[in-house]
Amino acid sequence: MWYDCQPYAPAVITPQEIFLVLISVRLKKFTLPEVRSAIKQLRSKKAPERDLITGEVVQVLPDIGIRVITQIFNSVLRNWYFPGQWKVSQIITVLMPE
Repeated sequence: MWYDCQPYAPAVITPQEIFLVLISVRLKKFTLPEVRSAIKQLRSKKAPERDLITGEVVQVLPDIGIRVITQIFNSVLRNWYFPGQWKVSQIITVLMPE
């Protein structure tokens, strides 16, 4: 019978979970054409970052490589986990002659 059911108890939702839901609703997935377009705009002569991958290397990736990059970016958005190496940068100042 319906009166034998347990009373309704709302789930406890943390503020962090609310924040993640709000963010995930607003973020859309990266598409393959968007990633291809971004890769085409990379400067090929720029110095590599810590991973030693230059823009020139990324620009010659086969289609499967671009698909993998797209999946990685979408996974980062979905899981809200950014690899530690993405959070580190090194700034080198170069003095220009006057």
